[in-house]
Amino acid sequence: QRGVECEEERYTVTTTGATMRASMAKAAVHEYCQRLWGDGYCEKKPLFRVSGVPGEVRCSLLMPSSTPSDARVAVSPECESETEAVNLCALGEDSLIMGFP
Repeated sequence: QRGVECEEERYTVTTTGATMRASMAKAAVHEYCQRLWGDGYCEKKPLFRVSGVPGEVRCSLLMPSSTPSDARVAVSPECESETEAVNLCALGEDSLIMGFP
């Protein structure tokens, strides 16, 4: 992963210098999804699924079908809490949120 260990830690994109706190990642995913192409048949909402017990919580994220196929799914590392797992999943290695137009 990118060295993000807690929800207030910052992530930086080296190519652009953009930064974001992990605690804002879920909101950024929702914003990204609203900017995707869509029609009346295409759902533009991300799907977060959380599983596990405290200390071993994981989150998986499924992005809408209009997301590039290589970035439709992301999975968090094991986390202490559901909030941390969701945030780190949204900010994970396959995430597009730091680069949306």
